[in-house]
Amino acid sequence: MTTASRVFWIHALTPLHVGAGQGVGFIDLPVMREKATGWPIVPGSTVKGVMRGLFEDSARRGGTGEGTGPGVDKHLIDTAFGRA
Repeated sequence: MTTASRVFWIHALTPLHVGAGQGVGFIDLPVMREKATGWPIVPGSTVKGVMRGLFEDSARRGGTGEGTGPGVDKHLIDTAFGRA
């Protein structure tokens, strides 16, 4: 079985910290990094969670975020992202 992967660059407009969940010494939550290159990484599950949250916020507001248009259907959110 072959697994394909891609590199995506993310430009964060607000501070972003994806911790590794384990700390040593003074650093209680080090930045998660790719082992071979040392580049910081953001797991796909994190991106998926952020996107789901944006759609759920839109559904609660009943609009697209700009105050126009219909809200997002909860069923569509569950279909796209799975049940929470």
